[in-house]
Amino acid sequence: MPRSSERLRSPRFAAVLGEGQDAPRDALFRQTGVIRAQTFGDLLDVPAAFATGSVLRGSRIAILTSTGGAGTLVSDSLGVAGFETPAPDAETAAALRSLQTGDHAALDRNPIDVTLAGLQTDLLRGAIKTLLASPSYDALTVVVGSSGLAMPELMAGAIQDCLPLSDKPVIAYVSPHAPEATALLTERGVPAFAAAESCTAALAGMLQASRWTAPAREAPLGEFVAVDDLPAGSLDEAQAKQLFSRFGVSCAREIVVQTPAQGQRAARELGDRVVLKVLSSEITHKSDVGGVAVNLSAEQVAERVPVMADEVESKTGVRPRRFLVQEMVGEGTAQDVAAAGWLSRQPQGRCGSAGDGDRGVLAHGGTAGRSPGGGRNQPAVRAARGTRRSRRRRRRRAAALRSALFRIRRQYFKMEAEVGIEPAYTALQAAA
Repeated sequence: MPRSSERLRSPRFAAVLGEGQDAPRDALFRQTGVIRAQTFGDLLDVPAAFATGSVLRGSRIAILTSTGGAGTLVSDSLGVAGFETPAPDAETAAALRSLQTGDHAALDRNPIDVTLAGLQTDLLRGAIKTLLASPSYDALTVVVGSSGLAMPELMAGAIQDCLPLSDKPVIAYVSPHAPEATALLTERGVPAFAAAESCTAALAGMLQASRWTAPAREAPLGEFVAVDDLPAGSLDEAQAKQLFSRFGVSCAREIVVQTPAQGQRAARELGDRVVLKVLSSEITHKSDVGGVAVNLSAEQVAERVPVMADEVESKTGVRPRRFLVQEMVGEGTAQDVAAAGWLSRQPQGRCGSAGDGDRGVLAHGGTAGRSPGGGRNQPAVRAARGTRRSRRRRRRRAAALRSALFRIRRQYFKMEAEVGIEPAYTALQAAA
């Protein structure tokens, strides 16, 4: 197997390509005006329809056929795709009936079937002109059946003669398969297809293009934020919050300490009750290894620092050297406002992007209540979290955080473009 094929089969590429994620991908395509080809054949057929320059302004399609079965195939395919195939209005039906003597052809329904009338050039031209002029239809599909394949020049000429009369799209479905007739029609300016589904794909692409409007231009980037002074590699929580603050995200007051005495002084400065955390860019999920304690007094902080260091070292093999003393935010509890990921910086000084939360950079308190010092289940905590004021505060902070993350992302792409490196696109997931 070629190496490129092996890469596409790898789990990493499966994740990048988004297996099973058609809805988000299609939404992106619709927003940006990208027409998705469902098959390789569509990739060739849809551009052929665009090459005519016609614009499809609605979903009502007339089908003029010289073979009943093929007309039904086109009608069914269009219906599945959401197109309409209405019968002619009274005026159009009367104009169609006037084209023939007798009642050989069924000209007052859709598909308009001229099979029994035989291949009459005048009837064919008249029907095409009438349908293109009708207010009931936005496009015309002509089905070229076996009777027309015997004289492809006649069919192609009749259709071609009518094209200048209207700017509505005209396409053809050739059945049975006849590559020569298909090529001749296409050369005459009539996109011709060998499958009913190809006709539908072409019309669907044209309709999508006509209905797409470009989204409003994104607001220009704000002032460029310098990040060169931050260390390379993963950031610890204090460094990540420094980065957030440069993008307008306010964070809880906090002090970095190294010793129990420093922790006690910091706690007294910040208030009656504080949060104590290990500060390390190497330790993920701090609360799971005993690296977070909440609702501590200044004396408890001094006692907790060495205990926390021992517990974290026993579970991770890494002994923390620095700690973060943080004010309690909210009414008796630290509020959880997660940054939805971890931030990193590349050696070139480019600001990294938010990830999937595997290394949660937590603003305003982090995972409150998971350590022995206090918890989510305390009555005071439950009451504070249930207040409307608390919920509004969390929503405002989450909105500010999302705004900052996207500002960081835009700046990252700008810097990537300046140094000529293709950006690594990242999906940001943030709670509303």
